Amino acid sequence: MRPYLWAAAAPVLLAAAGGGYLSARDKIAAIQQERVPPGGEVRLSEREVNEYVRGEIPNVVPEGVRNARVTLAKDRASGYALVDFVKLRRAKGRETGWLLRQLIDGERAVHVRARIVSGGGRATVFVERVELDGMEIGGATLDFLVDAFLLPLYPEAKIGRPFELGYNVERLDVRPNEVRVHIGSAGTARATPGF
Repeated sequence: MRPYLWAAAAPVLLAAAGGGYLSARDKIAAIQQERVPPGGEVRLSEREVNEYVRGEIPNVVPEGVRNARVTLAKDRASGYALVDFVKLRRAKGRETGWLLRQLIDGERAVHVRARIVSGGGRATVFVERVELDGMEIGGATLDFLVDAFLLPLYPEAKIGRPFELGYNVERLDVRPNEVRVHIGSAGTARATPGF
């Protein structure tokens, strides 16, 4: 493409490529800065959620996770990613013992489905299904993975326990293809950690 054509086309191409990320980032910033009026609603499409996740993963997890995507359904979200648990731990400054490294080394396909319940400024995430390389895991194996990988890397994670949404968010309404973020009425401000 000739330089002058590229200069004319670049803004359009960049907007099309990252439009969902920029849109989601702006909407989330509006929520965090409490610029959404009381009683208002912010809608994030599944596309925006996915582009935001892909855009933010390098900021949260510099290595060890790729090809992340989210699928939304009524009151549920499913997440998929290719995860290298050893690299993920290393990126968070944690080493993995030799035996465990032999068992889990390499990239694994991880799929998690969760039910999301929210209201009154709080939400709870209930993990319904976890698959590792296409095999469903649960019980002691799942507890081990949560204890060995999730909690050491993300000690603030709350699974199956309510947490504050913050930023005056009243509830999350998860639907097929979108999430609706409902802002509480004036005077119902809550703590800020959430997003």
